[in-house]
Formats: sequence, structure tokens, C-alpha cells
Amino acid sequence: MTSWQLVWRGVTWFWRTNLAIVLGVATAVAVLGGALLVGHSVRGSLADLVNNRLGKTDWMVASPRFFREDLATDLAARPTFHDVFSDQAPLIVADAVVTEQASGRRAGRVKVYGVDERFWRFHGVASASLGDREALLSPALARELNVSTGAAVLVRVQRPSDIPLDSLHARKDEVGRTLRLITREIRPASGLGEFSLDAQQGDVYAVFVPLARLQTELEVGHRVNTILLESSPGHRTTGLAERARDMVREAAGPDDIGLSL
Repeated sequence: MTSWQLVWRGVTWFWRTNLAIVLGVATAVAVLGGALLVGHSVRGSLADLVNNRLGKTDWMVASPRFFREDLATDLAARPTFHDVFSDQAPLIVADAVVTEQASGRRAGRVKVYGVDERFWRFHGVASASLGDREALLSPALARELNVSTGAAVLVRVQRPSDIPLDSLHARKDEVGRTLRLITREIRPASGLGEFSLDAQQGDVYAVFVPLARLQTELEVGHRVNTILLESSPGHRTTGLAERARDMVREAAGPDDIGLSL
């Protein structure tokens, strides 16, 4: 009897055991293959979600302190800026509580973005041309507050302070400013209505207000706390953080870090 005959007789004699092994291996392969496909699909979906919310933002300069709005212009004027970056846009990013005036419905964990024409031009979307007392709301925030175009909302924004609010010497009576704004538009996601710089998968609660109005209310003058940067094609990752840091150091002055001479 040859070896092949012995193998065949063993397979046929223990066919029940062998069949169970084959079915188990097939099931395991199917489960692992499905998990890989689902994982790849989830990663792709999350990447698309993040890219849609960031718009054309590749990098940003952010600070807990407010710095000159013109720092963005000074960065763009650096000789090597356009070698690695395509554009820049200054803005104010702040936390707020938003209330619908008529019903009193309230939403917390809202991001307020003080923007102007440079923000919309930076992302390549249609400009909103906001009036001094107008605002744009994200779809999720509009649903939470149950508001529509023309509704009045109250945006409570915390004022910047050099003294922490939990400090004994902080002024508890002037912790924030309330802006009464008219909802001009519920900005769709395609129009950057779900813009977000935070890593999150949930709904985006965002309100866009005129940069000049927010600067006035916060009493910060012509200052911002964030600059968005778009990388030039071919310069997406390699050494850009160091290049941006060096440019900021070269362009920044004592006033940008709160010093006066």
C-alpha cells in the first residue's frame, strides 16, 4: 500500500473530524477577512469625515494667548513661506454656550469661530458675508436648539484672562460676554458648516460669527488665537512642523507673547 493510499484511507475514515476542521478553518478565515474589510472601511470613513471637517487645513498655529492678527500676514510675507505653504487664514476659536432666545433651549460644548472673508477664501467655499449681528450655525446645533433661519440666538463666550478663573484673584463678575445674533443660515456640511479642529466623531456644534465683532466683544483688539495653514502640493508632511515653527519664531514679536517695551 502506497503512502497516498494510506493518506486517503485516513481522510475517509476520519471524515467527520476532518470536515469539522475544514469548516472551522473556513469560518475563521471568513471572520478574519470580514474584520479586515470592515476595519479598512471604517478607517476610510473616519479619514473622509476628518478631511471634510478640516477643509483645506493641514497645519495650524494655535496659542492659549491672543496674538496679532497681522502675524498671519507677516508669516505669508516670509521669503520661504510659499515654498511649503499655499495660504493662511487667521481666526478666533473659543468655547461657548448657545441659547435660543425664544424657547430658552440651550446647547453646551459649542465652538465659536470668529471668521472673515479670508476663512472662506482659504477653504475655497462660497463666502457668507456675515453682517455684524449675524451668525451661521452648524446643522447639528440647529437641530439641538430647534432653530431655523432668522431665529435669535444668544452666544455666551468666555473672555480671555491672564488670571485663571479658579484663582482667588480672578474677577468672577466679568467672566464672559453674551452676543445676541440672528441666524442667517444653517450652514451645510458641504459649505464647511461642520468645520472642526477637534478630533471627534460625534455631532459638531459650531457657530460662525464675524471676526471683528468677536474681537470687539472680547476686548482683544486686532488679535486672534489661531492661524490655519494649507500645505503646498508635494509638501504635506516632511519637516513642515519645524519649518512652520521657525517661521513663527522669525515673524513673531514681543507683543505676540504679551510683552511690551
